[in-house]
Order: sequence, then C-alpha cells, then structure tokens
Amino acid sequence: MSPYGHSAKNRPSEFKELCKIVTMKFRLFEHDDLSLYLSWINQKEIWEVDNSGPFELRTPESFSAQWNKIVGWQRSWMINVDGRDIGYIGFLSNQDDQLTNEFFIVIGETSEWRKGRGKAAMEWLFEKAEELGLGTVTGQVLGNNERALAFYERLGFRIVAEQDPRFERNGKIYSTLLIEKRLE
Repeated sequence: MSPYGHSAKNRPSEFKELCKIVTMKFRLFEHDDLSLYLSWINQKEIWEVDNSGPFELRTPESFSAQWNKIVGWQRSWMINVDGRDIGYIGFLSNQDDQLTNEFFIVIGETSEWRKGRGKAAMEWLFEKAEELGLGTVTGQVLGNNERALAFYERLGFRIVAEQDPRFERNGKIYSTLLIEKRLE
C-alpha cells in the first residue's frame, strides 16, 4: 500500500497514465502522410486553434501543390508516440525555398493533448534549430488561443508583434501574434 492509500494495482487511471513512459520519435513527412494530415486539419476543433479564416474542408486535390512543397522542404516531421503518428512539426521556408526560423506544430490526435507531447516535441525542435544554426525560433499564434499562448510562454517565448489581418471569433476581434524565443 502506498502512502496515498492506493496499492500499485489500484492507482487511479490518471496516475497510471502520468507514469507511463512513452517513446517519441520524429520522421520526415512523406507523401503517404497526406490522408492522415488532412484528417487532422479537417477537424473543426483543430482548425479553430490553427487557422483564422472560416472553416473549410480540404481535399487532396485542393491541397496537392502545398503538400508537395511541404514534403519537398525536408524540414517537416511527423511526431510519433509509441508507434502511432500523433502530429507534425517543422520549419517554414520563404518564397525562395530558404529555411526560416518560423516553426509550426499541430498535435492532430486530440486524445494526446495535455499529455506533454507538444512540450517534448518543441524541445526536440529547439535542438534541431540549434543544429541548423538558428539563433531564434519564431511562430504565429492566434490571439484567441489562450492555452497556446500560456504554453509558449512557459517554453520561454515572448510576444514580439501583433499582425494584421484581424479576425473575428464568437463576436470578438483578434489578431495573430508573432512569438519569439532566443536559443542559448
């Protein structure tokens, strides 16, 4: 019996989940990942935290050109936990296909939210940024996404600019915020 009144076999399921050790791996995006990617971004819950425009379903045909560019960048990775792809992460390129320090991340499997997966993936991305010689990492966050803003603040990001265009959600006007973290 533990001092908390639970035997090892009878601990609450939340505690067992917190104590579970997982294996997180990263692999480059591949063309075969398109259907999984689309299944994530076509969820309204994910769209609302990742996009400022109105919700619209994306099809393989409508997304093909952008997808080929993402796969071609070789700077976009799938996040895999215990053999299951749960999201994606990477760096954007500019119009000349040059690497930028602007990152993106989506944990597409909502059952994996609030389990430390995003934090672990971002820490991996910071190491990757240092390997690539980047001194800072920047990103964009929707101004209404308080959970993401708090998350990035805990990781050491700060808001450096407010960008237009503004967008409306639930009767309120928001901006997209540019965030930055200096790597050491």
